Amino acid sequence: MDLLLWFLVGYLFGSFPTGWIIARLKGVDIRRVGSGNIGAANVYRVLGGKYALLTAFGDALKGFLPVILAPTYLLSITAGMGALTGAIFSLFLGLRGGKGFGALLGIVLGVLSRGGTWWIFPVLITTWFSTVVFSRYTSLANIVTVLTAVPLSAATGDPLLLSFFSFAAVLILYSHRENVRRLLEGRERSFLERVKDERW
Repeated sequence: MDLLLWFLVGYLFGSFPTGWIIARLKGVDIRRVGSGNIGAANVYRVLGGKYALLTAFGDALKGFLPVILAPTYLLSITAGMGALTGAIFSLFLGLRGGKGFGALLGIVLGVLSRGGTWWIFPVLITTWFSTVVFSRYTSLANIVTVLTAVPLSAATGDPLLLSFFSFAAVLILYSHRENVRRLLEGRERSFLERVKDERW
């Protein structure tokens, strides 16, 4: 029962549509412009850096809080799984959400602090930034980073952490399936490319 409860707690936190709310306050339906995603990368393209940073912070916070609030390490993993699910399948947007990576960063920070495996976080951040610098694609960086996390978690010998990152990899790959297709077709949008849309 506790596992289900904390999964649902995490799901409710993760479902909070940060980017959509910030964009609506600016009179923009972020789902109808740019890539249509509600995450920080699309908010940056449409509204600029300040609002992208607010979105990234809010997304990370909604992942971090349920993990830290959970009373045990096992339940923090469960809450993290729920939060990532909510970020991708938001209760408040008809089970449609963002790509989930912003929330994942907050979840990972919380989970690693609970499990004492801090060294993984700087490795993942370095992997993400390096991939963005060389490719200019945040979607590719997200995918590479979460796939890197799976063998890193296996190296810790922590089966719960490995289970979490395996779960996260499946969801992140699912949420980025259209990005993968566009990358293969050479049509993926760089995070540096700003968007102007008359439908605002």
